[in-house]
Amino acid sequence: MVEPDLAVTEIREEREADRAAANAVLVRAFASVRHSRGRETILADGLRDGGGVTLGFVAVAESAVVGSLLVSPVTVNGALSGWHALGPVAVDPDWQGRGVGSDLVREALARLKATGAEGCIVLGARAFYGRFGFLHAPELVPVGLPASAFMVLPFRDRWPEGRLAYHPAFDAI
Repeated sequence: MVEPDLAVTEIREEREADRAAANAVLVRAFASVRHSRGRETILADGLRDGGGVTLGFVAVAESAVVGSLLVSPVTVNGALSGWHALGPVAVDPDWQGRGVGSDLVREALARLKATGAEGCIVLGARAFYGRFGFLHAPELVPVGLPASAFMVLPFRDRWPEGRLAYHPAFDAI
């Protein structure tokens, strides 16, 4: 167990050398998640290998990766349109509840906004993602996903119009 007073020393872009450690964090973080089928590393590798990573970040503490976040492009009516998906987002269980996930999300959203992106979607806990401005959007949920956990964060005054679809790597999970 990590001491509670230790802080994350760095949020930085994911490097190829971080891949195994980031995947290990995904395994640990999702091991006890009820809805997980244990395929988060397949998704992450599919995004990385399939050119589906718009942005990737890791949280590092004491030279170890303790958090991971990927951002991928989303299509609207089959075309890229400046919308992106947040996820997977994972924090090592020993580091959960210390703001690591929040730091990763804040960094990703700030970088997306800086690139001129239209907005971001996420499938996750409304209580967590709502803190960043994500809004419940059951009318926009891609086919086959739970509407109760789908949220949208427009960076402008425009919401996506049409059918949203995640990167094909998400089909593996």
